[in-house]
Amino acid sequence: MTTLPPNHGTGPGSITADGCAVDYYATLRPNGEPERIHGAIPAGASILELGAGTDVVRDRDRRR
Repeated sequence: MTTLPPNHGTGPGSITADGCAVDYYATLRPNGEPERIHGAIPAGASILELGAGTDVVRDRDRRR
């Protein structure tokens, strides 16, 4: 089994311990997600955010 070292990711700016290029994700703009979420929850509801969905972006970029 191969163990990857910390900071094994690539991209602009700092790389987090899990390999994320934070500056890259900061450049992404919404693509309809806020509207979909707003439409799916009742007015005044609160949301517990458990992740940023970075795997979706990573997988999309792999297909390019």
